[in-house]
Amino acid sequence: MTYQINIKLIPFAIIFLFFTTHACVTTQVEKEQVLRHVVLLQFKDEVDEERRKQAVQDFLDIKAEIPEIKKIEGGDDVSAGTLNKGFTHSFVLTFESVADREVYLPHPAHVALVNKNKPLLQDLMVMEFWSRP
Repeated sequence: MTYQINIKLIPFAIIFLFFTTHACVTTQVEKEQVLRHVVLLQFKDEVDEERRKQAVQDFLDIKAEIPEIKKIEGGDDVSAGTLNKGFTHSFVLTFESVADREVYLPHPAHVALVNKNKPLLQDLMVMEFWSRP
């Protein structure tokens, strides 16, 4: 049995192989990344230091209740500059996937944390990005 190769189809085959290989590489890179969920807080002026410390501890303790949070770090702003725009505390939560973050957002422990501490806040900012662990 003999096979004939249509030379006109070779460029299309090369393009197909390139995009197929690229898609596999992209998928592998995405699997190697984690989702960083960044939360910045600005407390109201009337909130005393003890209550602020309790709110920070509440936030750090939430990992024990939500296993989808792979890591949490945070604390007081210690930057030397004045570019913090009034935000005094920051937290970075690490998730392995968007699905894990989607479990966290409506989780009863997170909802309780928000309800307890939101009245203390002047402002809040949340951002996310993908990063290598």
